[in-house]
Amino acid sequence: MGSPDAYSEIESLLKGGVAVCLPDLRATGETSADARHDPQSAESIHANTVLTLGDTLVGLRLKDARTVVAYLGSREELDAQRIGVWGDSLVPTNPAKLTLNELPHWQIGPQIEQQAEPLGGVIGLLAALYEPSIRAVALNGGLVSFASILDETYSYVPQDVVVPGILEAGDLADVEAALAPRPLRLTGLVDGLDRLLSEITLRQQLRPAEDAYQNRPPGALTITSEATSAGYATGS
Repeated sequence: MGSPDAYSEIESLLKGGVAVCLPDLRATGETSADARHDPQSAESIHANTVLTLGDTLVGLRLKDARTVVAYLGSREELDAQRIGVWGDSLVPTNPAKLTLNELPHWQIGPQIEQQAEPLGGVIGLLAALYEPSIRAVALNGGLVSFASILDETYSYVPQDVVVPGILEAGDLADVEAALAPRPLRLTGLVDGLDRLLSEITLRQQLRPAEDAYQNRPPGALTITSEATSAGYATGS
């Protein structure tokens, strides 16, 4: 993490008596081979290699995340049944209208297209899906759906979140629906071109989740089209 806002929010959590764990899942953080995440980066090459061998970095990192959850559950000083997950993206978004689609981070035309970083959101959702001890989930700047990657000729989503065939089983909104009634906060979600969605489009894309939370306690589901500096959920 490099955002001053993120550091401030973590400090607030610690002062409030909340234990905070910042795991470096494989090939992220200090274990990353390359600070770049563009199509020519070491991370993209690693993701392609894993896909060639019949696996995905999402699956491997999910395994890492579940291992961390299991470890936290073994710590006597922690409440293993009150774990929350905060998945955030610290990269800027693209404007609603792009002048020219091209490679992310390379200025061939008048703009530099930014690449989304939805890994935190994807892993957070999947970890909560498989781990009932995760009682609250907050995502900021995550991907609204894998289907949105297919809406345009180009895509500004990194190779390391690609899961071949995932749409045959469902999309991210279906995973979010399966988390009900656990508190879920979704802010600043982006599409496959790393653009914020309008409130109307956002609600349409997240209809399965809204339907699942329809008869749940007020505040169990929070959705806003605006990105926030504080993505964490305080519900338990």
